[in-house]
Amino acid sequence: MQGMKGGHKKKDEKLKEHLLKDVSNCDPKTEVLCEFVNQDIDCVENCEVLNIEVARKGNPNCVVEVKWSVISDDAILGEHFNLNIDKIVFEKGIMHQVIPVDIVDDNDKNPDRHFQLQIVEVNLMDDSGMKTIVGDMKLTRVTILDDDIPGFFEFSAPN
Repeated sequence: MQGMKGGHKKKDEKLKEHLLKDVSNCDPKTEVLCEFVNQDIDCVENCEVLNIEVARKGNPNCVVEVKWSVISDDAILGEHFNLNIDKIVFEKGIMHQVIPVDIVDDNDKNPDRHFQLQIVEVNLMDDSGMKTIVGDMKLTRVTILDDDIPGFFEFSAPN
């Protein structure tokens, strides 16, 4: 358990560092910016669910919706991964959300697979009048690491 706790601490520190990064291109009084926390993400094929982090910067006193598109490289939506949602909503005061991606675990030896998500819209969902901005980190590339080892399985003939 101690190793897990340390892993969460490191993840939390990385998120905090990202949220505190210079947001000079976003006026916290009148604007809200949303972007991915990581540009590149690796996950092992048997991870089941990969949570892709999205951060909101700027004004926290509004409701915004973030929509994205999928760019399939050699990972195919519906075959190697699944997305059950197509948008997330940041309610007032929420600065961090995740996009859950179901990773398909097969038993075949394959090369690692890749896909990307791109934030295409950040929409204001209330009447606060805030300006919405898609941040510089609008694209994240995911690598699904194959965990299958090639080999043979055989039974010996009974004596």
